[in-house]
Amino acid sequence: MGKFRKKPLVVDAIRYGKDEDGRWYPGCVQRVAGFMLNMSPDATITQATVGSVLEPEELWDPENGHADLLLWDGVAHNEWLPLALGDWVVRGVKGEHYPCKPDIFKETYEPVEN
Repeated sequence: MGKFRKKPLVVDAIRYGKDEDGRWYPGCVQRVAGFMLNMSPDATITQATVGSVLEPEELWDPENGHADLLLWDGVAHNEWLPLALGDWVVRGVKGEHYPCKPDIFKETYEPVEN
């Protein structure tokens, strides 16, 4: 058994729900779906488009209008993965998408200048 260091790697990611200051991202469900489908940020995203990659896990929360979702990853897992408010969606090296909890994301990734 040995110790291993993660290779330096730049990934694309987007956060679902609220930012660090507790502010809602406008259109957060559509933003995540557009990100997963490599759509332009200003593209019109229909409910059918959203439904191809995200699915409500439970009824919408009447308090905030958002719910936990299931995220489709047809590349690596070919299954629905749970995505909770505040989670990040990361695009991996093979084009797969996976949810990442905010505390793990913060420990693993840092912003990169464009």
